[in-house]
Amino acid sequence: MGRPTGSKNKILTGSERTCEQCGTVRQYQPNQIKRGEGRFCSQKCHYDSVRGKRKKEHGAIWVRPDGYIEVYIGLGKSELQHRLVMAETLGRALLPREIVHHLNHDRADNRPENRASMANHSVHGQHHGGRPSERIKLICQACGTEYERKQSKIAESKFCSNACRIPAMRAAKQVQRE
Repeated sequence: MGRPTGSKNKILTGSERTCEQCGTVRQYQPNQIKRGEGRFCSQKCHYDSVRGKRKKEHGAIWVRPDGYIEVYIGLGKSELQHRLVMAETLGRALLPREIVHHLNHDRADNRPENRASMANHSVHGQHHGGRPSERIKLICQACGTEYERKQSKIAESKFCSNACRIPAMRAAKQVQRE
């Protein structure tokens, strides 16, 4: 008779580990544990853990990596909490193009006094771009066109666009080489 072969005849000398995701107990060999295996019982449990999947119930909330709070609303769907709160405040559903702006820029602060509804991304961009009174008129060094910039951006602004800036920068490099 020869040596026993096959996985059925292996002697388990490892230790038991509990899956961090589902709680299943499995036996692992020492070399598997050394390689970092044994935290999860399957690839599915590992994947669910990495993605942050939880047993979701209606109303379950979690904070996304970008700082927004998300609420599970059922049937595999979730919604951002600030949009739900704004819809409740307005008494109607928000249109997909409507933006909810956090006045103090804290994405997790969803108090009614900290939110403002904006019609679309264009209006929201104008809000962040500053009011016309905060913008300064300048003259492009390349083409002479008058353009506006925020007061905080004046120091680095010499050209009205990349179409003027790039050729001017190339010309400056050639002068330096000579």
